[in-house]
Amino acid sequence: MRRTREILIRLWRLVDVLHSRRLGASIAVLREELQTSRATLYRDLALLQEAGVRIQADRVNGAFKIRGRRWFKRADRAPWMEWHKAVSRDGESQ
Repeated sequence: MRRTREILIRLWRLVDVLHSRRLGASIAVLREELQTSRATLYRDLALLQEAGVRIQADRVNGAFKIRGRRWFKRADRAPWMEWHKAVSRDGESQ
């Protein structure tokens, strides 16, 4: 449980850093701010994208940023939403 909490906190901190930097942040900046390894950052970025966060990599300056004002894909299209809908239906029917 503690490990899950640490991961969740790290992911939220990553979203916060990316969201607060309009021009994005390089891996070096993210490593410094989050005090984590390069591999962990790439895993976390991939995990956030899989969860529906719109992260864009700038090929020119190597910065990552959150795309647009609607930075999270619609909830009905997020992969975890199918599970949530199924759990909600099961909960309502009992």
